[in-house]
Amino acid sequence: MIHENDFVTIIMPVYNGEKYLNETINSVLNQTFSDFEFLIIDDGSSDKTEEIIKSYTDSRICFVKNNENLKIISTLNKGLSLAKGKYIARIDADDICINTRLEKQVAFLESNPSIGLLGSNYKTFGTSNKNIHYPSFHEDLKFSALFYNPFCHPSIMMRKEVLEKYQLRFNPDFLHVEDYKLWTEFLSITHCANLSEELIAYRTHENQISKVHSELQKKSCFNVQIAYLKNAGFEMSRDEIQSLVSNYTSNSPLLFLISIEKLIRQNVQLNFFSQEILVDYYRKQIKNLLLESTKIERNLFLKFKKSEIYQSITWTLKQRLSIILKLI
Repeated sequence: MIHENDFVTIIMPVYNGEKYLNETINSVLNQTFSDFEFLIIDDGSSDKTEEIIKSYTDSRICFVKNNENLKIISTLNKGLSLAKGKYIARIDADDICINTRLEKQVAFLESNPSIGLLGSNYKTFGTSNKNIHYPSFHEDLKFSALFYNPFCHPSIMMRKEVLEKYQLRFNPDFLHVEDYKLWTEFLSITHCANLSEELIAYRTHENQISKVHSELQKKSCFNVQIAYLKNAGFEMSRDEIQSLVSNYTSNSPLLFLISIEKLIRQNVQLNFFSQEILVDYYRKQIKNLLLESTKIERNLFLKFKKSEIYQSITWTLKQRLSIILKLI
């Protein structure tokens, strides 16, 4: 049962968002769960954003205006500091909340006190129309985060006590992937989950960060993955981590196998990832490698002929495969 004191803060930063703002605000105010504060932070907009926000008389809206444009990370952290709720939810100024979103997320968190971070699946609209599904359970999410961000940021609901206990905030050193970095920190200290329902309608358009800054975002994602493993205690080189997260390519099969062996052996000691999930995943990758082995040897032969280096590389590959296969 949901009680009246189960208070939620919804944080929405907005900068020059007049185009879609009414639609987003209405989707929040029309939630079936009504006990929330809606913290809207205008990050120094120069359009009609402020006028639109002030046209609403709903007492649940808490309007804050930055005197200057602080940018998204500082504005989000400001929102986290101002939030009063037991749970802190997110929405962006161009997305839509399904009307049962808060009700379902609050009910789940109330029933599952070990969960510190909760997201959901979502659907896209605008320039693309897709249904996006993420892993639901903690151990799957924890392993998936090694390869990609397994949470939809506007769908997130966080437990405030976890944020405060561990002093978690969005990190400005990880521009454009600040959410991904924060979620990996949650995954490392508390249990997390995604609801399998699509509770967010995510608007796609040409001005999104993922499109405008796609190359920088890819590089920043790799830095998140490095930090994720390093902070968990894994000792691996950048090249080894790159080989793991980008998966095997025919240009570096030996490095790929060495990296898998290191990850599996170190995980036995660290017990960070589910060993079952890790081994199952890389068993499939090694199967793909074995299927590619004929092509690999042909390419090596064409490159090195029958020289000693060819014999050495192919022998080492087979030896490394033998070691890995015993591990898994």
